[in-house]
Amino acid sequence: MRKNELSWKIAEYISEISFRNLDHDSIDEIKKRVLDSIGVALAAFNERPYVIVRKLARKTKPVSKGSKLWGENYITIPEYATFAN
Repeated sequence: MRKNELSWKIAEYISEISFRNLDHDSIDEIKKRVLDSIGVALAAFNERPYVIVRKLARKTKPVSKGSKLWGENYITIPEYATFAN
């Protein structure tokens, strides 16, 4: 059953977290992780592996809404966007 899958349990847990219930230290750590992720993405933007992933993503059209790559102006399948971002 789907609700027994680990990914489903993680998604449920995350969707129930409320920002106002987090302590100051947790919020500071979250900010650090988000900023670090953005910094790494920006630094890697023109690196060969990311360029290859973007080219691959451009060749794939989603059958539904799809997902956007950071810094790009096209929609691809969620799997490629997740991998690249």
